[in-house]
Amino acid sequence: MNKISLLVFLGFFTVNFILAQEKFKIDTLRRQGPDQKMVNFIILGDGYTKDEQDKFSKDAETFVSFFLKTDPMRSYESFFNIYAIRTISEESGAIHACIAADCPDEHHTITVKESNQFLRNAKVPVSNPKTIFGSSFDNGNIHRLVVPQNLSLISNILETHVPKHDMVLILVNSPFYGGSGGTYATSTVNMASNEIAIHEIGHSFAGLGDEYWAGNQYAYESPNRTRIADTDKVVWSHWIGIDGVGVYSYGNKDSKSNWYRPHEFCKMQTLKAPFCKVCQEQFVRKIHELTSPILLKEPISDTINQKGSIQQYRVELALPFPNTLKIQWLLNKTLIATERPFVLIDPGHLSLGKNVLEVVVQDTTSLVRNPTYKSKAVYVECWNIEMDEVSQITAPKITWKDSLQTCYGTSQVLNIEDIVPTGVYRWYDKEEGGELLGQGATFHTPRIFENRKYYVEVELNNKRSKRTAVDVVCLSALRVAPGVKVKWDRSTKKYNISLVEDILDQTERYSWTEPNGNPLQTWDAAKDRYISVDDNSNTVIVDKMLLEKGIFVRKVSKSTTCMGDNYSINLNTRSK
Repeated sequence: MNKISLLVFLGFFTVNFILAQEKFKIDTLRRQGPDQKMVNFIILGDGYTKDEQDKFSKDAETFVSFFLKTDPMRSYESFFNIYAIRTISEESGAIHACIAADCPDEHHTITVKESNQFLRNAKVPVSNPKTIFGSSFDNGNIHRLVVPQNLSLISNILETHVPKHDMVLILVNSPFYGGSGGTYATSTVNMASNEIAIHEIGHSFAGLGDEYWAGNQYAYESPNRTRIADTDKVVWSHWIGIDGVGVYSYGNKDSKSNWYRPHEFCKMQTLKAPFCKVCQEQFVRKIHELTSPILLKEPISDTINQKGSIQQYRVELALPFPNTLKIQWLLNKTLIATERPFVLIDPGHLSLGKNVLEVVVQDTTSLVRNPTYKSKAVYVECWNIEMDEVSQITAPKITWKDSLQTCYGTSQVLNIEDIVPTGVYRWYDKEEGGELLGQGATFHTPRIFENRKYYVEVELNNKRSKRTAVDVVCLSALRVAPGVKVKWDRSTKKYNISLVEDILDQTERYSWTEPNGNPLQTWDAAKDRYISVDDNSNTVIVDKMLLEKGIFVRKVSKSTTCMGDNYSINLNTRSK
């Protein structure tokens, strides 16, 4: 190496080292959980000057909104942390030397415009700005192939800012069409930039191939491109016949006719198309590979010494939408509960010595059909529970403690507060022995007309707990005292009805209703119309037709809302 080359190398290395050590501002665009549990998606800007960082932030957010509305990311939004690193360039734009064979002949200068004003075939001026990553057009003799040149600097900045980075996008501050899907997905901020960027992420993140013919040099086996034409042997055979998936050739002659893709309208072929089912599966496979839906477990410790009381074990989950997670809890390899993020373990569950509690979470999404992929979408957390001595079964705890009021003549529902999985709950009428009244964590009593006492026990592993007592206190009956006066009023041609024997106390009110249960209305002669009945009124005025059908009145407790039985009044009711 001559002195000039050595000096150039040392200068380049020094600049890269200095830039890599610089701390750039990080914008948190989305954060759903710990970095170690999420897909960490990092967006960096190239060709954005210090004064253009707000534009970079806006461009990044525009893409993120589009990205999260695209299937299958829409279903897995809660599995992404998204950060934008505000990398600063000395000058604005992207390098364009106009050396590609398909580069436009006409060179001109255009002031940089907003990203929605240049079509794909717009003439791109020659330019050579000093940008942080050196992104340039014309790579591989293809004009639209925009590639960042300083990959080592990108890598160093990622390592120093977000060490766990799983998906990376370089946004290049050029309004002209271009992008690439190499080591780092790259896109300009052209009017089609959202579509370009997500297509390129299909390459760099999901390992997808182009479904348009890009040339022999890009023809290699991938999850969505193959030489195999046999529908039974093709890598996406499990999708054949679903949502248009088949085996389609790239063309009718030459190399194109010997390569096949799974769909005729997919984003890996046409920008505005959705991802086909085969490509969506690859995104989900990669998400499954990089993440865990189990964000947190409690207790945090892997080893627990449980003594004397019921212990809750729980997990906090990131949920796909719709939720396709299947949850199973196993104690010493025996299934004890399903479809819940927590479980309660009674000491009576446990054997002497070491016990193993596992929670197994599996994503059963229909977006994955490949059996190999499905088998890997399983996540497990476990606790080693030590039991030093034999423990009694904990007596059940009633939701409303040991006493519960109920309205006269109604039934009541008794519930267990901390339901132990695999526990068998039995309800009795006595503290020992007695009649078995019901079984389960919920017990519906018969109608209650006096104070009653019930008892409940739980059985675990052939051992029974002591019985817990619950008093059901029957509230006083609410009755309308018999005695009614029914009087015809010739002036209004209505019936005046009065309760002559009944008296309300301050805790009660009346409820007057028609035969269909609707609230009764009473005639107001002064207003010449029907109005609502006052809750405290023992008198109503109705017409003959309604009274022939019958009306009802009952007492209601203002404090408990308990209701008495309906007292029926009609034309045949004897007056007093």
